[in-house]
Amino acid sequence: MKAVAFKEVGGPEVLRPVELPAPEPGPGEVLIRVAYAGVNYGEVQHRLGDFGAPEGGTVTGLEASGTVAALGEGVTGLTLGEEVAAYLPDGGGYAEYATAPASFVFPLTDVGLDLRTAGAAPLVLTTAHGVLAGAALIAAGDTVLVHAAAGGVGSAAAQLARFLGATAVYGTVSTKEKAEYARRLATTRSSSATASWTRSGRRRPGAAWTSCWTRSDVPQRR
Repeated sequence: MKAVAFKEVGGPEVLRPVELPAPEPGPGEVLIRVAYAGVNYGEVQHRLGDFGAPEGGTVTGLEASGTVAALGEGVTGLTLGEEVAAYLPDGGGYAEYATAPASFVFPLTDVGLDLRTAGAAPLVLTTAHGVLAGAALIAAGDTVLVHAAAGGVGSAAAQLARFLGATAVYGTVSTKEKAEYARRLATTRSSSATASWTRSGRRRPGAAWTSCWTRSDVPQRR
């Protein structure tokens, strides 16, 4: 199978196309024919060596979507050819085939996501949900502050926070461009974030974001 791997840490230039044997699913695993592989900061960290030095040719990629190509022993509830998305805790998504634990494989039947969108969903959605529901124990009426609000996890967290009952969601980003992007994703007001907060202090009804600030909007201590 074709894959993209790296043997040394560094910038994008260390990534190389390679030919590798297709993996086989072990017990409790699913073999996926990859249609789309997500690109997250986690893959960048992997390539930069934050997860340790690569052992030989390392294939990164922590999430992917595609179709079920084979089922390992004991796997039920999935069928060959079914469209799925998967979180890949051991990487391997930058390839034509990847294996994942069955518990991390999500059928797309009746979900309403195409394969392209689903390929970028498993890692950010599970991370955002885990932080909000598992760690923060968000409840109806809570106010939520999301840092890096224009990122994959941040933009997912804003939408999930509303779904989980938050009545106000604030975001911080590093640039004006990211603020516009975050507001666009969350269908919020188009006025400046600073004006939205200092003039009214109230969220716009129906908006996912109550406000979104850049670093320059926050007063600095002297």
